[in-house]
Amino acid sequence: MAHPSQADLAHFERFVREFEREGFTAGVTHPAEEIEAHRYTWPSWTPSTVVVEWHDALYERGIVDPEADYLSDEFGQRIEAWVKDPSSLLGAGLDTIRAVLTYIVRGERFCEGHIAEMFERGVAQAATSRLACLGQSSPQDICAS
Repeated sequence: MAHPSQADLAHFERFVREFEREGFTAGVTHPAEEIEAHRYTWPSWTPSTVVVEWHDALYERGIVDPEADYLSDEFGQRIEAWVKDPSSLLGAGLDTIRAVLTYIVRGERFCEGHIAEMFERGVAQAATSRLACLGQSSPQDICAS
Protein backbone atom coordinates (compact mmCIF):
# COMPACT_ATOMS: atom_id res chain seq x y z
CA MET A 1 0.00 0.00 0.00
CA ALA A 2 1.29 3.47 -0.87
CA HIS A 3 2.49 5.77 1.87
CA PRO A 4 0.46 8.92 2.51
CA SER A 5 2.00 12.23 1.45
CA GLN A 6 3.55 14.80 3.79
CA ALA A 7 0.40 16.91 3.31
CA ASP A 8 -1.75 13.95 4.36
CA LEU A 9 0.28 13.59 7.55
CA ALA A 10 0.38 17.33 8.26
CA HIS A 11 -3.43 17.44 7.95
CA PHE A 12 -3.62 15.79 11.37
CA GLU A 13 -2.06 18.80 13.14
CA ARG A 14 -5.61 20.19 13.27
CA PHE A 15 -6.72 17.18 15.29
CA VAL A 16 -3.76 17.43 17.65
CA ARG A 17 -4.85 20.98 18.52
CA GLU A 18 -8.46 19.83 18.99
CA PHE A 19 -7.46 16.90 21.20
CA GLU A 20 -5.29 19.18 23.38
CA ARG A 21 -8.05 21.77 23.80
CA GLU A 22 -9.33 22.13 27.36
CA GLY A 23 -12.64 20.36 27.74
CA PHE A 24 -12.06 18.00 24.81
CA THR A 25 -14.13 14.86 25.03
CA ALA A 26 -13.91 11.99 22.58
CA GLY A 27 -17.59 11.20 22.93
CA VAL A 28 -20.42 10.25 25.23
CA THR A 29 -20.98 6.87 26.84
CA HIS A 30 -24.60 5.81 27.16
CA PRO A 31 -25.16 3.20 29.89
CA ALA A 32 -27.74 0.45 29.56
CA GLU A 33 -31.21 1.65 30.52
CA GLU A 34 -34.26 -0.28 31.52
CA ILE A 35 -36.95 0.45 28.93
CA GLU A 36 -39.55 -1.78 30.56
CA ALA A 37 -39.50 -4.48 33.21
CA HIS A 38 -36.51 -6.78 32.59
CA ARG A 39 -35.76 -5.23 29.13
CA TYR A 40 -32.71 -3.05 28.67
CA THR A 41 -31.01 -1.08 25.95
CA TRP A 42 -27.42 -1.94 25.06
CA PRO A 43 -24.75 0.37 26.41
CA SER A 44 -23.25 2.44 23.62
CA TRP A 45 -20.81 5.21 22.81
CA THR A 46 -21.36 8.19 20.53
CA PRO A 47 -18.16 9.85 19.27
CA SER A 48 -17.82 13.63 19.24
CA THR A 49 -17.91 15.47 15.91
CA VAL A 50 -14.14 15.96 15.88
CA VAL A 51 -13.53 12.24 16.50
CA VAL A 52 -15.85 11.37 13.60
CA GLU A 53 -13.89 13.81 11.39
CA TRP A 54 -10.58 12.32 12.60
CA HIS A 55 -11.84 8.79 11.88
CA ASP A 56 -12.95 9.79 8.37
CA ALA A 57 -9.65 11.57 7.70
CA LEU A 58 -7.67 8.46 8.66
CA TYR A 59 -9.35 6.62 5.80
CA GLU A 60 -9.50 9.54 3.34
CA ARG A 61 -5.82 10.40 3.80
CA GLY A 62 -4.64 6.80 3.42
CA ILE A 63 -3.45 6.40 6.99
CA VAL A 64 -5.45 3.25 7.73
CA ASP A 65 -3.47 0.35 6.32
CA PRO A 66 -5.39 -2.92 6.11
CA GLU A 67 -2.11 -4.66 5.27
CA ALA A 68 -0.50 -3.60 8.54
CA ASP A 69 0.38 -6.40 10.92
CA TYR A 70 -1.88 -5.10 13.70
CA LEU A 71 -3.43 -8.50 14.50
CA SER A 72 -0.22 -10.41 15.20
CA ASP A 73 0.82 -11.61 18.66
CA GLU A 74 3.93 -9.44 18.45
CA PHE A 75 1.86 -6.33 17.73
CA GLY A 76 -0.49 -7.30 20.58
CA GLN A 77 2.43 -7.25 23.01
CA ARG A 78 3.65 -3.93 21.66
CA ILE A 79 0.21 -2.29 21.86
CA GLU A 80 -0.02 -3.32 25.53
CA ALA A 81 3.19 -1.38 26.18
CA TRP A 82 1.90 1.66 24.27
CA VAL A 83 -1.39 1.58 26.19
CA LYS A 84 0.58 1.62 29.46
CA ASP A 85 2.81 4.46 28.19
CA PRO A 86 1.37 6.30 25.17
CA SER A 87 4.28 8.74 25.18
CA SER A 88 6.49 5.89 23.98
CA LEU A 89 4.81 6.32 20.58
CA LEU A 90 6.32 9.78 20.15
CA GLY A 91 9.48 8.33 18.58
CA ALA A 92 7.76 5.71 16.41
CA GLY A 93 8.07 5.52 12.64
CA LEU A 94 5.28 5.99 10.13
CA ASP A 95 4.58 2.28 9.60
CA THR A 96 4.17 1.76 13.35
CA ILE A 97 1.90 4.78 13.74
CA ARG A 98 -0.24 3.66 10.81
CA ALA A 99 -0.54 0.18 12.37
CA VAL A 100 -1.56 1.67 15.73
CA LEU A 101 -4.18 3.93 14.18
CA THR A 102 -5.46 1.04 12.05
CA TYR A 103 -5.71 -1.09 15.20
CA ILE A 104 -7.67 1.67 16.94
CA VAL A 105 -10.25 2.34 14.24
CA ARG A 106 -10.70 -1.23 13.03
CA GLY A 107 -10.95 -2.51 16.59
CA GLU A 108 -14.23 -0.61 16.94
CA ARG A 109 -15.78 -3.06 14.46
CA PHE A 110 -15.35 -5.87 16.97
CA CYS A 111 -15.59 -4.06 20.29
CA GLU A 112 -17.84 -1.04 20.62
CA GLY A 113 -16.10 1.57 22.71
CA HIS A 114 -12.60 0.56 21.57
CA ILE A 115 -11.94 4.03 20.13
CA ALA A 116 -13.27 5.61 23.32
CA GLU A 117 -10.89 3.52 25.42
CA MET A 118 -7.92 4.41 23.22
CA PHE A 119 -8.74 8.11 23.71
CA GLU A 120 -9.23 7.65 27.48
CA ARG A 121 -5.80 6.05 27.72
CA GLY A 122 -4.16 8.69 25.48
CA VAL A 123 -3.06 6.27 22.76
CA ALA A 124 -5.13 7.89 19.98
CA GLN A 125 -3.83 11.34 20.87
CA ALA A 126 -0.19 10.21 21.06
CA ALA A 127 -0.39 8.38 17.71
CA THR A 128 -2.13 11.35 16.07
CA SER A 129 0.45 13.73 17.47
CA ARG A 130 3.29 11.61 16.10
CA LEU A 131 1.52 11.35 12.74
CA ALA A 132 1.26 15.15 12.51
CA CYS A 133 4.88 15.47 13.60
CA LEU A 134 6.02 13.17 10.79
CA GLY A 135 4.23 15.47 8.33
CA GLN A 136 6.08 18.62 9.34
CA SER A 137 9.01 19.98 7.38
CA SER A 138 10.27 21.52 10.65
CA PRO A 139 9.38 18.86 13.24
CA GLN A 140 10.57 20.98 16.17
CA ASP A 141 7.50 23.20 15.66
CA ILE A 142 5.04 20.68 17.12
CA CYS A 143 7.01 17.56 17.98
CA ALA A 144 7.89 16.56 21.49
CA SER A 145 10.66 14.22 20.40
